[in-house]
Amino acid sequence: MPGRRAKPTEKRPKPNINELAQRIADSDVFDVIVTGGEPLILGVDGLSELFKFFNEHNVRYSLNTNGRLLTRAVCKALKDAGLRRVLISLHSWVDELHNEIVRARNAAGETKGGIRNALDEGLRVAVNQVVDSRNIDTMYASSAELERMGVHEISFTRALSPLEVDYKVGTIPAGKFLDEFLKCKENLSIPVVSLLPIPFCADPRVKDLDVKLSCSGGISSAVVSCYGDVRFCPHDSHVWGNILEESLDAIWRRISEWREVISTPAGCEGCAFIADCGGGCRVASKLCCDDYSGRDPWAVKSVKNYRRKVVLRDFDPDSSYRLPSNVRWRKENQGFLLYFDAGHLVVNSDGFDFVRQLPHEFLPNELLDADEGNREAHLRFLRELYQNGLLEPVSKANMTESCAVIVRSAWPV
Repeated sequence: MPGRRAKPTEKRPKPNINELAQRIADSDVFDVIVTGGEPLILGVDGLSELFKFFNEHNVRYSLNTNGRLLTRAVCKALKDAGLRRVLISLHSWVDELHNEIVRARNAAGETKGGIRNALDEGLRVAVNQVVDSRNIDTMYASSAELERMGVHEISFTRALSPLEVDYKVGTIPAGKFLDEFLKCKENLSIPVVSLLPIPFCADPRVKDLDVKLSCSGGISSAVVSCYGDVRFCPHDSHVWGNILEESLDAIWRRISEWREVISTPAGCEGCAFIADCGGGCRVASKLCCDDYSGRDPWAVKSVKNYRRKVVLRDFDPDSSYRLPSNVRWRKENQGFLLYFDAGHLVVNSDGFDFVRQLPHEFLPNELLDADEGNREAHLRFLRELYQNGLLEPVSKANMTESCAVIVRSAWPV
């Protein structure tokens, strides 16, 4: 496993945050989550300058924070600088329990105040709860209070003990987590998601959840520290390189090659669910088995008496379609990566040119000349774009379908 452990931070000078931002933008990164530690320690001026830079370079961004420094003035200044989304950590509505988990007096009250201030200033607010044995019984009650408060989304992260640190958190069983998670999903009117992957075999209910449950670390995301160190996951400690010393592309290739090696964890061979859940969390496996390719402690067994079902929604050449307004792209190898809210798609140069020439809104049968030699091939391509979420139906009645064009489920063979 090439790379190294992170160097002790107390002896390392921190580079200018704008230099790191420039390296990220030069690498054609689409999205950045500014997180920590606590990013608000950088100050309003520093964050505003960072957000302005990302705006100028077409990099979308959001902020993760404990919320304790989010005064009304800070929220207003950050929104004026371009911030639209913030994720705030509140691990329990019970003040004493949250304070115990974060090991800080008065933290809960300050965080709740930050949530109110962000909402009052018109920011989109998601709240994350890291769940261990201490707060699992408050998941639903805390989430209900947050919904009443007006937050826009609730997320949960199952707690993992930190690597290479002599500190352990109380683990929770998958079934208990799912009990509380589903209680929130079924009784709250706002989105409820999990930020860590869950093996489909952990519980029979997992495969039917309509939330993303696979790991993106080293596949579509990575972590860059304030020193420029690159890790595949925020929960991991292994450093694969430094973007101030070499290109992110070179570092990414090393991570990708390693991720391919561990793509099928031990015990997941031949499992019907591996394509959807990826075998769960690789850091959880490292903690449990001292092996990134080991079995996630929530995984039960390889499931082979199921098969995947793919339902493709109908594409109507006589209906109106349009591209999402936020499609972005970059050149990759011999083709192009198209990136949008519903996902991403790789196309060749001809496909990219075809997509770029599409009008804002169109009817496929009117767009394509009846005498065009490639008409059928272009219709098939448009159908593929729609089935992968890159085309939206214009009819408002069909807009909910465009959010999940491909629906995967499983049923007994």
